[in-house]
Amino acid sequence: MEFLRNFIMTGIRDMIKRDVALYQTYQYASGWFSKGVLTQTDLEEISRLYEEKAQAEIPIEQTEPTEVVEPAVEEIPEEDKPVESTEESEG
Repeated sequence: MEFLRNFIMTGIRDMIKRDVALYQTYQYASGWFSKGVLTQTDLEEISRLYEEKAQAEIPIEQTEPTEVVEPAVEEIPEEDKPVESTEESEG
């Protein structure tokens, strides 16, 4: 029975590498699990392999570090500054 289990797991690993849909692989594996050929550990391995494959397929954006440039602040000439009122408004 161990030979059959190894044979089935080799086929399932190949299915994962060849991008067979997750549900098809799970359906195939669950059939062998219900017959007592695959174990719960095998199903956990299949799940882990799909998770690892999904993580490897997520593109990671690599960006160049950018320099932060602060905008130049110019002094406002005295004649252009608003005049503040010192009078208190009546009301």
